[in-house]
Amino acid sequence: MTPARQPASLVLEVDKLAMADASVQQCSPAPAPEEEPQVDNTPDLAIRPAHQKASYHQMMLFELRRRFDEIREKVLERFRVEFGPNLLRFREMIGQGVNLTSEPEIDELIEEVKKMATQYCRLSAEADAFRLSATAMNSKVRDLGGRFHSLSICEREAPEVQTQCYQLSAVLATMSSNGNNNHKDCLVEVVKGFADAFKNLSNTVMEDAITATRIYYTRRYELDAARYKLELLNESPSVSAYDKERIKADIEAKMKPYEEAKIAIKVILAKINLTSFQSKMSLMKEYRTQLIYQQSKTLHEALIRYYEANLQALKDSLVKVEVHHEQDQSMYSFTRYSEQA
Repeated sequence: MTPARQPASLVLEVDKLAMADASVQQCSPAPAPEEEPQVDNTPDLAIRPAHQKASYHQMMLFELRRRFDEIREKVLERFRVEFGPNLLRFREMIGQGVNLTSEPEIDELIEEVKKMATQYCRLSAEADAFRLSATAMNSKVRDLGGRFHSLSICEREAPEVQTQCYQLSAVLATMSSNGNNNHKDCLVEVVKGFADAFKNLSNTVMEDAITATRIYYTRRYELDAARYKLELLNESPSVSAYDKERIKADIEAKMKPYEEAKIAIKVILAKINLTSFQSKMSLMKEYRTQLIYQQSKTLHEALIRYYEANLQALKDSLVKVEVHHEQDQSMYSFTRYSEQA
């Protein structure tokens, strides 16, 4: 009987164990999911992986290169503006090969105007020196006349000497008055106006040409400096095409002010010099011709008046000197004859 009842008990035991196992699984907590690795954003390079360190170094190197390029461009730009034209001028003076913009016609006109301005400046300077000399001479003539007048006062006991000294003092005073007085036609005033007229021609009228010449040279050397910079970049294989295009654009920008300065100086120089621009120079040439004529005529008339007045005064004084001398000789002879008798 016992062997027939064993299978049922075994089934019950297995069912109990399965139910207990299921209840245990339902009561136990679920296993936690695996955590994903987090990216470390800390700036500390010591705890970064090797590939992140290399990327950071490349980024910093790129930034340094960019800033260095900016500083270099600023320095080159300042060099181009301030020192580039002077460097080109220096290389031109020492004979090194520099491709400079050449305008033979304008350069020739500039040299002629410079020579003309120099000559007019020298003329006005010599006229000023002549005016000062004439003023000094008139002053010395007046002083010399004053000395003769003082001597005539001292020679009261000798009437013959007193008369001669007084006559000399009178004619010297007249000559001094002819050369320097308050009248506008006196020699000193005429020479002063002569010097001022040519000084105005050289310093005022030609100052426009000199200013235009300075602007022209500045614009030309700025253009040449930009071209010279492009030549330096072309010689360097590491320069990018973008940099070359930027310099070419700079050259085009410099070309317009240069052309404007060239036109301006052509117009001004044409007014001053006898060039192919005949229609534009007639007014300035006529002005110079009239100025030379008027000042030359005025100076001639002043010198003629000065020397004619002095000549007439000297002639009259000489006649008086001769008359006084003859009278003195006659009186001296009569006195000696009376004493002998």
